[in-house]
Amino acid sequence: MENREKDYKAHVLAIPFQSPGHINPMLQLRKKFIRKGLKATLAITKFTSNVMYTKSDIVQIDIISDGYDEGGFFVADPVPISMARFKEVGSRSIIELMTKYESLGTPIDFIVYDSLLPFVLEFCKEVGLPGLAFLTQQCGVNYIMHQFYHGKLSNPVSEFPISIQGLPPIESADLPYFELEKEVTILRCFVFLLLTAAKFSSLTINWYS
Repeated sequence: MENREKDYKAHVLAIPFQSPGHINPMLQLRKKFIRKGLKATLAITKFTSNVMYTKSDIVQIDIISDGYDEGGFFVADPVPISMARFKEVGSRSIIELMTKYESLGTPIDFIVYDSLLPFVLEFCKEVGLPGLAFLTQQCGVNYIMHQFYHGKLSNPVSEFPISIQGLPPIESADLPYFELEKEVTILRCFVFLLLTAAKFSSLTINWYS
């Protein structure tokens, strides 16, 4: 179908990591895009749409699959396996979504994705669309994770407060909670995803920067 005359500058598809703390910042970014004259669509998974209030009068919300439509990402397989399945199933689902909007005459022009989903940038390169990583966590949190990942902080931390250059003294209540699962920390999995995103993308936005 030929594109009808646009009343917007570009159509941006936003793909957040599927938890409220990551979806909400992405939703606010979409609203900013709309105020700048862009059309914005927020993609959430089928499971998320069933357990969260997802209506918006401003931002268009659509559904994709991550391969865990019934139980959700976090109660399924270990994180590395879940992410691999999200990449496989999610990529096909995003293609279907793009095809849908192409047929409606409002094709996707640009994709913004949570930095915890680095496979989306690989997907963007494959389909020939520009992609932008969006860091929905504070810079300080990412920096703390970086310290853990490279062994500069032990996990668990034995003494408080801990001192990290550029940050105030950190007490136990200031650190995110991480649990062990089959000798692989969720912390290390998430930081690996962040570092992978940084390797692939030269364009990143930090929500709190």
